[in-house]
Amino acid sequence: MALTRDQLLWRDPRSGAWNLGPNLSGLLGRLRALVADGPGFWVAGQRGVGFARLNTPALRTLSQGDLPGDATSVGVDREYLWVGTGAGLARFRLDAIRP
Repeated sequence: MALTRDQLLWRDPRSGAWNLGPNLSGLLGRLRALVADGPGFWVAGQRGVGFARLNTPALRTLSQGDLPGDATSVGVDREYLWVGTGAGLARFRLDAIRP
C-alpha cells in the first residue's frame, strides 16, 4: 500500500496487480498520512481527515473547522483517533466518529 498526493495505491494480494483507489484529495486536499483502522483507513490531507476503504471515497470526514489546524499526521489506538496538526494535537473518540 502507498499514498499518493491524491489517492491510495494498493496491490491486490490475489492477482498481484496494482490498483488506484478513488480520488480523496478533492475532499481532503493533498494527502499526507494514513493509518489502518479495522476495515479501512484514516487518511489525513491538508483540508481534513477522512475514513475510507480501498475502493470508496471518504465515508466520514473531519474538516478544518473540526481540527485546530491543517492535518499533518494521524494515528489510532483502541479508543481514539489522534490527529496531529500545525496548531496542536486533536483527539476524537472512535465510537463517536467511526462510520
